[in-house]
Amino acid sequence: MNLGTIPVRPFAEGIIRIATTSEPGAENIVFDGSIEILSRHHQARQEEVIQVPRMEKHPIREKLMDEKPNKEAGKLVEVPIRMFFGKTSNALTVAYQAYDADGRPVCRGNGELAKRTSLSNENVRVVVDAPCAGPETCEFVASGNARCRRQVCMSVQIPGQENPLSTFEVRSSSYNTYKTLKGQLELVERRFGGLRHVPLKLQIWQTSNQASDFDSFDVFKIALGAPTELEAMKVAKLARTEETEAGLDADVDSAYTAATVGVGEDDFEIVTDFYTERPSAATRRNGGTSFVDQLTAVKGQGSGTSLAENVIAQAMARAGEGAGQEKAQYPGSSTQA
Repeated sequence: MNLGTIPVRPFAEGIIRIATTSEPGAENIVFDGSIEILSRHHQARQEEVIQVPRMEKHPIREKLMDEKPNKEAGKLVEVPIRMFFGKTSNALTVAYQAYDADGRPVCRGNGELAKRTSLSNENVRVVVDAPCAGPETCEFVASGNARCRRQVCMSVQIPGQENPLSTFEVRSSSYNTYKTLKGQLELVERRFGGLRHVPLKLQIWQTSNQASDFDSFDVFKIALGAPTELEAMKVAKLARTEETEAGLDADVDSAYTAATVGVGEDDFEIVTDFYTERPSAATRRNGGTSFVDQLTAVKGQGSGTSLAENVIAQAMARAGEGAGQEKAQYPGSSTQA
């Protein structure tokens, strides 16, 4: 692996997502109309339970519960945020990410092109270019060798957080969430001359469509954290002026835009919470052969083709034999919704 190509993002100390009441592995996800703020570690595992434990709640949640809208609702329905980046293109990202049976990232794409894990003839892990059709029509996913899901990520900060050098990642796999946030962020960027320091709040709203069988599901949106645009602009201008006078460089975007997009941007134990079905620990341990192990196993076949081509060809052959593809039951995060 070329260590110089490891993708770099701001350090995220927590994850913000739409809360559900369903247990891990449930076919249907039930929304409870609230937001969760989670730490990057899981709850202590109970000896008698083999399922993947849920993630621990972040301490800042308790502070936010004292604020009026949350206190009145009895649950977290609104989170004040500030954008870490100044440009929408950096603040909000979306990609398809695939993992093998052992939870190792093996492919990341945008629906047209992807970066996929392979092994060279010298048995060195490398990343190669590959076509990306999305999980619905991807032969590699249909073969059962990988699980793939759309991942939406937005880097934000919460006023009052202890570490100004860290962020929180708003995470979802919902097409509707991505479309809503992108449209709103681009408007804010244009109206306020950038995203940074504009007072915002993260909220959820309900929608429904044919893909959800017309049942309502929760989607993220943002709103101004001020009574009017003029008031919000005054807050932003004051913060920007103070930042400049203090000698702080406001251009944080340039520190990350040069990073190469790679395969393994996310920790699987974090991302797996956004999948419809989360396998138990025992299932993961006994699951199929990992993609990297398959690459190693085919070494020395002497076919004249690369190792990656051999494995991909095998995956496509198995897909043609009738291997099915699991369809997501999560309307708020499925590719249809």
